[in-house]
Amino acid sequence: MLDPVSIEKLAESPEQNDPLLNVALAEEGGGRVLLALASSASLGVQAIDVIAERLAANDEVLHAVDEETSEAPALELEKKIIAHPNASAVVRDAMLARHVDYPFFVLSAGAHRDATTRALEALATWPNASPLHDRPWLASLVAVTSYTGLLAAWSEGGELLREAAGALSDDPALLSRLARDSSRRVRRAVAGNPKAGELRAWLAAGDVAAEVRARALSPPVARTDGFALPAQLRAMTAGGTLAGDVRRALLDAGALLDEEGAFLGARHLDKEELHSLVAQATGPDRDPLDARGAGVGVGLGLRCRASTIDECEGQEMQLSSDIVHLVTRQPSAETRLTGKARVALWIAQCLLRSRVVSPSELAHIAPGALAGDRMVLHRWTAGVSPRMEGLFASSSPLPAALVELSWRSPSVSDEAMVALARRVAPSAREGRELPEDELDLPPLARPLPVLERVVLAAIARVPVSPRAALAAIALEPRRCRYVLSAMPTWKGSLTGTRLARVLRSYAGALSAAARPTGSSPPSTGPRPASVARWTDRKLTEIEAAIAIAIGDLTVDELLRRMLAGSIRLQDGLAMAAAIEARAALDGPATFAPVLDHAGANRSKDAAALALWMLLENLDRTRASSLIGSAIDGLAVAGSVVAPAVCEALATLERRSPGRLETVHAQSPRGRATVASAIARAYRAFGGMRDET
Repeated sequence: MLDPVSIEKLAESPEQNDPLLNVALAEEGGGRVLLALASSASLGVQAIDVIAERLAANDEVLHAVDEETSEAPALELEKKIIAHPNASAVVRDAMLARHVDYPFFVLSAGAHRDATTRALEALATWPNASPLHDRPWLASLVAVTSYTGLLAAWSEGGELLREAAGALSDDPALLSRLARDSSRRVRRAVAGNPKAGELRAWLAAGDVAAEVRARALSPPVARTDGFALPAQLRAMTAGGTLAGDVRRALLDAGALLDEEGAFLGARHLDKEELHSLVAQATGPDRDPLDARGAGVGVGLGLRCRASTIDECEGQEMQLSSDIVHLVTRQPSAETRLTGKARVALWIAQCLLRSRVVSPSELAHIAPGALAGDRMVLHRWTAGVSPRMEGLFASSSPLPAALVELSWRSPSVSDEAMVALARRVAPSAREGRELPEDELDLPPLARPLPVLERVVLAAIARVPVSPRAALAAIALEPRRCRYVLSAMPTWKGSLTGTRLARVLRSYAGALSAAARPTGSSPPSTGPRPASVARWTDRKLTEIEAAIAIAIGDLTVDELLRRMLAGSIRLQDGLAMAAAIEARAALDGPATFAPVLDHAGANRSKDAAALALWMLLENLDRTRASSLIGSAIDGLAVAGSVVAPAVCEALATLERRSPGRLETVHAQSPRGRATVASAIARAYRAFGGMRDET
């Protein structure tokens, strides 16, 4: 047996050693010895097999961190072996199986001169970011010609395999069939194939996809002129390349741009190019809902090229003022909406008319995308029957509006609802305490135990609306005490963020959420309502609201004090949330006297009007004509309509986008109030940073 120093010396020049000596060195050497051996292109098959066996056996020596390099040699050894010209097919496929999601290994295995069909298919199916992106690594599939009939088999396979066959084949019959493929990426591959001959001219003259026509007119690139492997590796990591001819084709197509092309362009081109597409689709002489306009609107709504939630919610996803200006420059007699509300309406209408995206594809809406905002999503799904099954196919985060939609859907079971609540994506505007960022769950829509579990599951990631949070708080006396202890420090309005902060601050309030399935109920249940001693004083609206929600004030006592003036509603918003929460425990009929009082005073008291509008779930939907007349009554009685009415109207709009379009106030102040409420409801749409 050789000493370690001799072994390392011999490993420096493996090409000068006898093959059996290299096998012995591979058996005895440490990490640096094996790296030196694997770096030699002349290393034999037997020695490589020995190294591969040691790697497969998880040899501790190869996973130990080298003192000089501070790295374990195992991964570097695997990289050298999978690309080694003398590595056997079995060894390379074994390496690939362990690293099938690692671009370097997929490219090295697929580009090998003796690549196996498994390795070729792995490289051929490595995905790109979109159908618009080219996959230059297909040029590395040089070994594909060694397998008779492989490209023909690929031409009958999935879309990515068909694209590879279209780019690499020289069979006229096969290319002719792929030139008529339903996938635009497959046809573009044929259009760029130098062997396609007359098919290229045929595609240039009549293909529906602008980028396919452009590729067919471009000078063909010989297969041998493909990218070098490092460039291909970068392209694989980036999800492909968006070629200049594709960009120009989509921007220059004008009215000839098809809906799918407009959708893909608006979703994947850069910001300046997106602005150009929106300008073309929404010009004064254009129908913004034609095929091209619908495609651009849907692409804008689903636009999210980033790979992580944080990137999706970053600057890439911000709705710019330029886009708002482009969409609203076209006068419309169909709606009184302006600004961001018009953009939300346009995107929703485009989604409704789209032939590219259907409501069954809700799961593809990434957090931060405009289509995932409740002001678009609820408009889009209001007139259709969305299929919710796709939401359970993955564990990726979901926009809050999708969780709200699921809460209202009878097709989503209670257990599935709890699972979805655990996946709600956090808001990008954390800390601003905007109601737009709250997960709004009507307490009466599902049983109280389900509401409690969903609130506790979601509260760690997003604030929950006061009406849902207060209902969950009322079910557990400890939570009631926590809220009462925090209440004296609150100023301004009652927000879901403040209630969430209280629940997060006390581990005991959230411990129930961690209990295993089938355990005892998480809460001890609500207390019957009574008049608590701490309420024997003049209460602010927030204090009275919390007292009602947790059962420290009865309905009769609340009404008596309101009539006596010892409880004065500031805006009615906090009280409405509390009453909705308590109504889920005691029943809507319990609060009928309060509803009657609010209805009788809605035309002369702003807080009463807000309360009357927001409690429609306990009674009946408020008719638009009644809302309009009540607003007009306030406008005539006072100099201005109180901000409370604007916020209540904005809340109605957020709960059911499009609601305020049917409210037609007659007085100038009344119309201004509705317009102000619409602007307030859409103030945070698109995440524009200038909104406060």
